[in-house]
Amino acid sequence: MSRTTNPELAQQIVTAARRLWRERGEKSLTLRAVARAAGTTPPSVYQRFPAKQDLIAALAERVRADMAEEIIQTRTLERGFRRYFEIAEQRRQEYGLIFGAAFPQLFAKGSPRPSSEWARRLLAERHGGRPQDYRRTVNAMICLLHGAASLLQYTPPGPLADEMRDGALSACAELADHPLELRKKRKQKRR
Repeated sequence: MSRTTNPELAQQIVTAARRLWRERGEKSLTLRAVARAAGTTPPSVYQRFPAKQDLIAALAERVRADMAEEIIQTRTLERGFRRYFEIAEQRRQEYGLIFGAAFPQLFAKGSPRPSSEWARRLLAERHGGRPQDYRRTVNAMICLLHGAASLLQYTPPGPLADEMRDGALSACAELADHPLELRKKRKQKRR
């Protein structure tokens, strides 16, 4: 009798790895711990993820996709900016995963970036033009949000944290209201 494979087991393994990662980060991702949490065996985990880095890459992709979906569901840029901070502050381990060692792979040239595409589309709807016209503006917003969120990882709650968060939110809102300013300055520099 041949063994049947569970096609959903890879997703179960990633889900179990995510629970472990949320608790203690990478050090919690031992083969045995992940297998136990997924209700399977270590050889089953190895079959689907031959190296720990393969599992971490799959986990990072899932976290990134979920984060993008949560931001897009806010329906406005300003709410999306706030949701970004909420995710970064409430799920520090996961935020560190996608913006840590996995970052170059997840955000390599040509990789899908649904939240960036969403932001460019909203800016084009608000101000006219094509979504790709807002690439630099959205990149600037992302850098502002990520820079502040990264600093907030090490800043205790209080006035300084509030000031950093509010400053980044205000700057992103200003960019959303006046994105063409960034484009004009870029064109002036070329002359």
